[in-house]
Amino acid sequence: MDEMEKARFRELLEGDQHDPQVQYELGRCYLTGTGVEQNGAEAEKWLRRAAEQGHSEAAALLAAPTRREEPQAEAL
Repeated sequence: MDEMEKARFRELLEGDQHDPQVQYELGRCYLTGTGVEQNGAEAEKWLRRAAEQGHSEAAALLAAPTRREEPQAEAL
């Protein structure tokens, strides 16, 4: 993990955790493993908090499909 990413994550944690933009960014960090160990449950928690305050990007991430569609078997 990059030291700058870790520092940015710590900065976000020390920021206003009631701010939907901070919540969104924390969620993205957990989602992608940027500056912190990847954690889907934490990502969802932070993204949900942001979305509940009207953050449209957080809502879009929560609404996105979470699994890839299986390829269709070709007919013989």
